[in-house]
Amino acid sequence: MPFSTSVVLSRDVEPAWPDVCVVCEGPAHGATARVLRSPPVGVFSLLVPVLGLFGWARVPVPVCEEGCRGRLRRQAWGRRLLLLGSAVLGFVLAERWGLVGDGGVRGPAVVLGSVFLAVGYGVVRPRWIELGTCRAGHEYEFASPEVAAGFREANREWVVPSWRND
Repeated sequence: MPFSTSVVLSRDVEPAWPDVCVVCEGPAHGATARVLRSPPVGVFSLLVPVLGLFGWARVPVPVCEEGCRGRLRRQAWGRRLLLLGSAVLGFVLAERWGLVGDGGVRGPAVVLGSVFLAVGYGVVRPRWIELGTCRAGHEYEFASPEVAAGFREANREWVVPSWRND
């Protein structure tokens, strides 16, 4: 994500977290929330989509007790609902305009266009933290460059050289 800061760590280490809330950047005082980390996406998972159901993990990340745990959860669900709602809106618009079932590409183009708007919003306004798995290791994407810098410093010996790291 171009408007987030990414840090890639080796897969075989448990990350060290600075005691900073990933949402508000205040002190976390040892409190955590669990965030889903997606599995690696490869050729086999594209050919056999059921493979995408495996490999998910919950990773504890530091948050303060000032309501940031709920904000983090609401942001995750809000992004899912935004994506689903934009797809439904695109289908409803395509149906209303008579573009569904005509055998053309205009109907699917309207649906994909509305989904791309939701994805674009996620790029411009990234989530506070997003976890994924890439070929090089586990990827941690932060909306805050300061939180990412603290995380990179706490894990400097395990940072994997990657085009995504500085």
